[in-house]
Amino acid sequence: MIATVSPAMCNYGETLSTLRYASRAKNIVNKPVVNEDLNVRLIRDLRAEIKRLKMIITDGNFDVSQPGSSKTVTELFSEDIQRKENQIAQLTKTWAGKWEGYQNIIEDSNLALHSEGIKMTVASELPHFLAVDDDALGTGVVIYRLQDEHTSIGAAGSSPRPDIGNAANHLPKKLSSKFG
Repeated sequence: MIATVSPAMCNYGETLSTLRYASRAKNIVNKPVVNEDLNVRLIRDLRAEIKRLKMIITDGNFDVSQPGSSKTVTELFSEDIQRKENQIAQLTKTWAGKWEGYQNIIEDSNLALHSEGIKMTVASELPHFLAVDDDALGTGVVIYRLQDEHTSIGAAGSSPRPDIGNAANHLPKKLSSKFG
């Protein structure tokens, strides 16, 4: 960072303010984080934990924290590994089920999605409304099929109740369009 200061007495306040800002700015530390799905990260962490526990069992480097325990340490680690593997399988199945559901919805809606670099083309015979999904676990895009005669879009609390609700607060109470 470059801080420009002036030796003139008339710029004393501005110089002092600039130096304070420069002092604070040099203490700023950025920590970049990779954008990744929470389920994928959790699965990766659980797999690493399972690998670590298997290494502990095979090396024999373990600490018995409860000497009066009826189960052996190997049994405890085996149960922990089994529990974590079941959790991985369940999360993977849940994620695959959601993705399959999204694919079925797209196929049922008679939509054809074509990825072309940084844009996505939707080919459909039916009118539709595309919105960006703010759900971190979702696909990133929400496709609403518009009804034949009249479809209203608006905030969830508006009256009458819109066909496509939970829209952003900056939309008017009712936004509608007629097709046909």
